[in-house]
Amino acid sequence: MRKLFTLLFVLVASHAFAQDILVKNGTDTIRCKILDLNDEQVTYQTQEGGITLRQTLARKYVTSYMKGYEAAPGVAAPVKKGGFRMALGGGPAIKMGKADPGMASNWRLGYTLGGEIGGYFDEFNGLALTVNYISHSFSYSVYGDKMDEKQNILYVGPTWIVRYGRTWVGTAHLGLGAVFMNADLGPYGQVVKCKGTAFGTSMGVGIERKISPTSALGASLSMTGGKLTRFKDEFGKQYDTGDNYSVSLTSLTLTAYIAFGSKK
Repeated sequence: MRKLFTLLFVLVASHAFAQDILVKNGTDTIRCKILDLNDEQVTYQTQEGGITLRQTLARKYVTSYMKGYEAAPGVAAPVKKGGFRMALGGGPAIKMGKADPGMASNWRLGYTLGGEIGGYFDEFNGLALTVNYISHSFSYSVYGDKMDEKQNILYVGPTWIVRYGRTWVGTAHLGLGAVFMNADLGPYGQVVKCKGTAFGTSMGVGIERKISPTSALGASLSMTGGKLTRFKDEFGKQYDTGDNYSVSLTSLTLTAYIAFGSKK
């Protein structure tokens, strides 16, 4: 699953970097495919709403241009457009990993709440601080006795975000951070309150639809979490996870969100 998300991230990022850019009159950025460029005019192709448009522009109006997101020789780099961004959302979460014997069928289902705040430093790339809260509650039987467990994790870390598009915007993100666990666990037949911290990652892809110049609605599919190797219970006893007992902190989340930002 992680390999699939990594592949999707690379595909979105490479697509964003592969397009050409024209800067018109020093301020207007046109994302396009440059078909022909000479001393008189530039012929380029754009896509809007699934429609491909072929257009020409007099060379005197072209301040600079970039092909494949690499600056063309002898011209200045275009004006970069970034912007502030904040997003809030939530949705279902599916816990990853193997079920222990006797675990109820609903052990995988939970929910997530989260948000991010940051900004884009050019047309395609941004950096944000991401916070995700993920909660799972489940029950299982040990020698006929019902055990109720609850696992809450908080993921916090910086995230690299790549976007591509105008009205409909494709996104991909990759982040590294920390995962904090606060849970009621039954490591050896008795449920106790436990805490632990682990290195975590977050990666995923999404799509947004602009509803105004400064806001958008979106949905993202992400894998967030990490692997816990050690934790302590409420009495100070330390547990080293291994073959006999393991704690999965990784969840697959589907998040619907609303995003706000500066006008593009």
